[in-house]
Amino acid sequence: MENNNIDKKESLEFHVNDKDLKFMMTDHIFHISNAQRMEYNPPLHKIMSKNMVGCKPGDTLEHVFKVMVKYGYKRLPVVDENYTLLGIVTDRDIRVYSKSPFETKSEEEWFEFLRSKKVNDILPPKAALQVLHEDDTTLDACKMMIQNTITGLPVVNKEGRLTGIISRSDLLDQFIRIAEPMYTYQEQKGSELDPITL
Repeated sequence: MENNNIDKKESLEFHVNDKDLKFMMTDHIFHISNAQRMEYNPPLHKIMSKNMVGCKPGDTLEHVFKVMVKYGYKRLPVVDENYTLLGIVTDRDIRVYSKSPFETKSEEEWFEFLRSKKVNDILPPKAALQVLHEDDTTLDACKMMIQNTITGLPVVNKEGRLTGIISRSDLLDQFIRIAEPMYTYQEQKGSELDPITL
């Protein structure tokens, strides 16, 4: 006689369909190991971008704007000589600061204005800075981005030094790493009703 008992320590097979989707994340139906939880929701230091371009408080806005254009960035971290994070400056900050409702600047006048201003002139208060820490998880980053309607966040270590940037693209890459093997498995079996083993 076939033994139908399931050892809770072993992987659990189940059939996936839309009707059961809302139940799949409950502990009594959806069982994954601690190792799998770490793989699916890793700490940020494992997936963040570590190749960063930053600026200093004394840099001109012209310099910062040109760096943004060169690398295609919309924001730059502002750090001191020890790489302690002081803030974030965005392309929007520069546009809003340099735009006057009472006059229209030519391109030359606009760049001249940017040359005369420093990052310090537009840097928001540090208390308003949204940051993540190296040991925060992918889920922490997703929640903070959604709550604050932003697409990228600086990551700091315990000393407050900048160690990376986590972007929406980094999070999407992580999602693909998780989802692609599952879809590949289903395609190989040729049916949505084939069991998925987690």
